[in-house]
Amino acid sequence: MKVRGELLALNCNVTRPVERHRCSLFAIFRSPEDIHHFITVCPILSSFRKYLVKGK
Repeated sequence: MKVRGELLALNCNVTRPVERHRCSLFAIFRSPEDIHHFITVCPILSSFRKYLVKGK
């Protein structure tokens, strides 16, 4: 529900300056930390995604 309403505390937010929209965990490639990056792209969070998909 938080994802759908964009209520997650991500860096890519309208209240933050554009300079701070980058992912703080995956700063090597300077990817924007938006919902798409958080859920599907960020390699740092891949272990959490595997855990959530398996449901353990």
